[in-house]
Amino acid sequence: MTRELTVPELSLVVLIGVSGSGKSTFGRTHFRPTEVISSDFCRGLVADDENDQSATPQAFELLHYIAGQRLKAGRLRWLLYLPPTMSPVATSARPDLLEHPEQAFDAFRADGVDQVVCEEKHMGSRAVALVCSSLEAARTRFGAPGDQLGAVWTRTGRPFFSGEVTAQLVDRLRAAAETAGLFDELETPWLLLDAELLPWSVKAGRGRSRRR
Repeated sequence: MTRELTVPELSLVVLIGVSGSGKSTFGRTHFRPTEVISSDFCRGLVADDENDQSATPQAFELLHYIAGQRLKAGRLRWLLYLPPTMSPVATSARPDLLEHPEQAFDAFRADGVDQVVCEEKHMGSRAVALVCSSLEAARTRFGAPGDQLGAVWTRTGRPFFSGEVTAQLVDRLRAAAETAGLFDELETPWLLLDAELLPWSVKAGRGRSRRR
């Protein structure tokens, strides 16, 4: 089965998947070597070992720098980072249960983690929100397509809402960040937020969710 993918000009394609799922092969097949920015490759440049997780912060700093330079050269419009999804725990040994906290604690214990913070989980839709403090900052750092102050994407990289609704949400996030003093405290003109939108049905029923 063959599928045709249309990639717009001046876009950032993010490949997400477990190790060995074919991300690197897909990148080599469909893009020029200069168009592929791999976190593993950057990790190898920093630590001489692509699997050295301790070098991940420096690797992503390098990755962001490279993407930023391509942005300044007019080859990107937004700088997008999508964090990986959570790793599921092992199947529960208890009857009639697929998962149980015991397996999660066993996994932490095996990795040498002796303290775990548990929080109540509210069912929401994963969202990544890019919020700039001003239009000037958005234009300087990201190109500001459509003179937007930011964007909101699903975990798969698709826009959550229409341009008008996105602009309203981003402006509310910007106002909240300014009120909280985040831009000043972090000394940055933009924020990238890994969040969840509530209720979980926001994608399926956008109109209903907006009225709540």
